[in-house]
Amino acid sequence: MPTKTKITKKTTPKHKAWFYIGIAAIILPLLVLGFFGKLFIWDRFQDGKHMDETYTIRHLVLEAAGNLKVDAPVDPKTGDIYFPQAKLYVPAGNTFERRLTYSYDEFSGLSVSNKMVFSKYTVPLYTATNLKDLFAAIPKLQACQRGITVAFAESPHEGTELKATVDVGNGKTAYLYADIGCADLENTVNILKELHSY
Repeated sequence: MPTKTKITKKTTPKHKAWFYIGIAAIILPLLVLGFFGKLFIWDRFQDGKHMDETYTIRHLVLEAAGNLKVDAPVDPKTGDIYFPQAKLYVPAGNTFERRLTYSYDEFSGLSVSNKMVFSKYTVPLYTATNLKDLFAAIPKLQACQRGITVAFAESPHEGTELKATVDVGNGKTAYLYADIGCADLENTVNILKELHSY
């Protein structure tokens, strides 16, 4: 019976080099993908952390800004808008942008804003995915919530611009000062040009 001879392959240095190159070609991309994948996962984890912070701060800012003013009462029969403490009202009009809010105190007087304008500037806060974007959107929201100051003497405040003067009918003149940080107050100014005393 013939004997089987074992054939052995000799590996040359050239074969060994190709073997190591092949192993490196497989392992190196896996290491690179693993490293960047870990970074990506870490970034997603950090983003999640920031989203929690962003959500909390957004909630506090919107809650505070929304509580600065109350809805101006509207007479259900006539549609007139009243500012009771200031003894002023705006006759009914035909525009839907008449959802006004206000605050009043004896020192700073009457401050009027518009719900639609306020809502417009809450959108960037809701869409902010990080604190930088959130804080960048807050000044405009605040400016639009401050809105228009109705004063009975010419007394410009810093950061405001005189938009109109109105004879309110009781021998007094109302000065309408708009916050310069909000560019969307023109319609509200036009509504307040119809102010009357009662």
